[in-house]
Amino acid sequence: MSVANFLTARFKGTWTEEYHLGLWEQYSRSGLADPHFEKEITSNDDRRMWQRIWEMIVFRLLVESGHAPTSAARGPDFCFSIGDRRVFIECTAPEPTGLPPEWLEPVDWSTIKTEVSSVPFAEILLRWTAAIKEKYDKLEGPVDRQTGRRRRSHGYRGQGIVRDNDCYVIAIDGRMLCEVETSPRETLDFRLP
Repeated sequence: MSVANFLTARFKGTWTEEYHLGLWEQYSRSGLADPHFEKEITSNDDRRMWQRIWEMIVFRLLVESGHAPTSAARGPDFCFSIGDRRVFIECTAPEPTGLPPEWLEPVDWSTIKTEVSSVPFAEILLRWTAAIKEKYDKLEGPVDRQTGRRRRSHGYRGQGIVRDNDCYVIAIDGRMLCEVETSPRETLDFRLP
């Protein structure tokens, strides 16, 4: 199934159908989608789909901000330059593992009643820190479980992809950590890196 057909079927009849199709049209024209992009976004795996949608959103934000992002076969999702400094961006969308199911249910604001509930701050923070650790390990190399030492040669810096004077940004999309129906503009603001 093509990405356009998948997005149309997935978001049919909602404001997000046109929004997501527009993201895909812009991103596909850029030629930056890696070889696995189409397979992952159409895999019916929400984690992979939202990860790839987040990449398209970050790409659009970079372009709208006047940057010319590039993407290599190996390394962070995007790279662009500000003066003589390279900026690398890694995108991630953490899964809602360990969050209460009722927290993830969409809110229907027209029928909401006044009630007190708790926010799973610790669980959400754990998901954010796990996402940061995962991307930090990609930069610096993972920690070897037997020796406890970082395997630097496996990281972007050890491979010479990201250099000491480069910037490395981890852009986290918290969309899967809180299911709230909002307008397109509110959704975009909530998801800014």
